[in-house]
Amino acid sequence: MFVLTRSLALASIVLFFAVSLCSAADESGQLFGFGQGYFHPSVKVATEYSDNYKAVARGEQSNWTTTVSPGFWVSLPASHKKAFKIESSNSAPGGYGISRFRDPEDKGFYSSLMYNADIVRGHEHTDDDLTKHRGQGMLQYAFARGLALEVSDVYIKSADENADTVGVDLEKYNSNLATLIAFYDVSPKLKLRVGYANFNLDYTSGTDVDYKERVDNRVSAYVLYRVLPKTELFVQYDYIDIDYDQDILADGEDQHYFVGVKFDTTARISGHAKIGYGEYVADINNNDTFEDFIGDASLKYAFWGNSSLTLTAQQIVNVTDDNATPRSYQNILHSEVGLALSHKFTKKIGAKVGVAYKEDEYRFDSSDSGREDEDWVTRFNLDYTMNNWLKLGTSYSYTDRDSNENNNDYKENQLTFTASASF
Repeated sequence: MFVLTRSLALASIVLFFAVSLCSAADESGQLFGFGQGYFHPSVKVATEYSDNYKAVARGEQSNWTTTVSPGFWVSLPASHKKAFKIESSNSAPGGYGISRFRDPEDKGFYSSLMYNADIVRGHEHTDDDLTKHRGQGMLQYAFARGLALEVSDVYIKSADENADTVGVDLEKYNSNLATLIAFYDVSPKLKLRVGYANFNLDYTSGTDVDYKERVDNRVSAYVLYRVLPKTELFVQYDYIDIDYDQDILADGEDQHYFVGVKFDTTARISGHAKIGYGEYVADINNNDTFEDFIGDASLKYAFWGNSSLTLTAQQIVNVTDDNATPRSYQNILHSEVGLALSHKFTKKIGAKVGVAYKEDEYRFDSSDSGREDEDWVTRFNLDYTMNNWLKLGTSYSYTDRDSNENNNDYKENQLTFTASASF
């Protein structure tokens, strides 16, 4: 409790000085570049109640936790447009599982540095207390003749979710995702993109999870062609080499072939959708080959002026997070679909309600599966924007997992209250 109180006090002091500095910056426009858009501090305080915080099938325990999340982002040249957050995922081959495209507004040189911490403290149970860190750096340069280069790095110090570790102690890790991407506009309609990524995953919580440590290398290529003013078609190829530090899980090579469509963010329908074929070759049983239909979509439809409907869907082969005995799972066929409705009642008050269905099939080899999980998740959010830097919110979520292995079943209700300030 003393640590929690100290964390809250520290966050209050940081918030007080941030407000003072921003007020001074509004008058002078010079102090630390606040008014000019160079430096953007933030802090978020969230209090969450869970009736099954360990995500277990039996012996559920409730817990209140408070998370204090200080952070900042810096941009050069100065910008009030928030730096793009690069997604990094331990479960995705290559450490990166979401399609990303270049913003056409990016011109000339741009650099950004982003950092945030999550200081998590429990009120009733403290076994999940930890401090998470996330840092991201990015450099971009767009040349005059259609060529643009981007180099980025994302470092994360965190722990796996309880729902992925079947109620055991926290499995803490360090991960790093380094990426180099080249974009080239051949013509106003034809665009090319090639990229390389290196992902390193290292666990720090003990030798019993060392089997998940690995190094991935990924090469990708895109060809995009604009067929309408706000619509592009594209083809995509990925090659991913997965190299585990130990021999418990088999190394693998993953290849993806996609065709897709991308809509500009200014269109009534925005986002992307792609479908394709995946071939995962595991270094077992004379190079056992998994062949799957894969794809993902994130489409947003704006209507009624203040409302939008978002559809997300994905099917992909993920790396395993369960070392079954006496045989090890080699990968997971992950499928999900979600639908969310957002509405702005006023300029200050907004709400979002969503439902998602997820399915994970854990596979020993290309002809034999074991564990199968089905998750239903419903969520409701209500936000109140007090002014241009302070926002309050509350959310409720319900998760119901049904697994053919009873120890992996669980149900959980979560209620969260948040206050966030960003400048």
